[in-house]
Amino acid sequence: MEDFIERSARSVLRQSYDNLEILFLDDHSSDNGLFRLGKIIEEFPEERRNQVQIVINETNLGLARARNKAVDLSTGDFIFWIDGDDFITADAIQLLVEKQQETGADIVTGKALVIKETESFETPMSCGTSIPETLTALLSSTIFPMLWGRLIRASLYKKHHVRALDGINYREDYQVFPKLVYYAHSLAELDEFIYYYEQGNSYSYNNLAKHSIQIRLNKDLQDLVSTEMIRDFFRVKMPDLERLNEENVARALLTVLRNATRANDKRSFMKAASKYVKTPVQYIHTGKFLRRMARIVLRFVGG
Repeated sequence: MEDFIERSARSVLRQSYDNLEILFLDDHSSDNGLFRLGKIIEEFPEERRNQVQIVINETNLGLARARNKAVDLSTGDFIFWIDGDDFITADAIQLLVEKQQETGADIVTGKALVIKETESFETPMSCGTSIPETLTALLSSTIFPMLWGRLIRASLYKKHHVRALDGINYREDYQVFPKLVYYAHSLAELDEFIYYYEQGNSYSYNNLAKHSIQIRLNKDLQDLVSTEMIRDFFRVKMPDLERLNEENVARALLTVLRNATRANDKRSFMKAASKYVKTPVQYIHTGKFLRRMARIVLRFVGG
């Protein structure tokens, strides 16, 4: 993990854009990354070092709360997120700022490349310029709701009190980014690749979940909370998105039921089942979803 952090930090510190406020947030890490970060910062000119603030959490806050803290500490007009195992091109911020100044957009999205051990490919992040179409695409999973790789006007967070829910550290971006898009006045995007999303880190939450059904179930439960939050947010503000949101919740519930069965977690199963049976039938794709639900129930009871 330390090698990923070093690469990520260097990519940030090497930015060609001058007017930066750089926050490195250490969420009570147990490795040597903080020491190595300090050594890397010392390699750069004083002007860049003076732009850096290292924030050390005395206890592990989790991703959601750590992001909220970073928003509160930031003083700039725009926020750009980068995860500790990812990296960006040297001109990433420069290109995003130039596009923002050209268009006046509240959110500017760059292209991102997924990096795996044996392959790389573009991740679908393009927002276009239409806010209603972007929201529909986000809720349909046509584009991903990642916060990283985008220049986001800070006032969208602060004026509208957009925050991630403490403790929801997986898919916390899904409960935040659609709200930011909703409050934005305009969107823009770059044609250039500026962000590299690393998936080769074997210690990442996503990779650990592949080998542990309990971690996978925990992810599913957090995903369900985020999905319900977005449904509730748009229920009044954009009722025309009701079907998409209700179907997303039904799908998230079904995933929890499936993995709760595999993990033999009766409490999670029964809690999700009680919600699922109350879901209006028009949001369950009737036959397909109900048949799958029946198989899951039979498997759980039979086990």
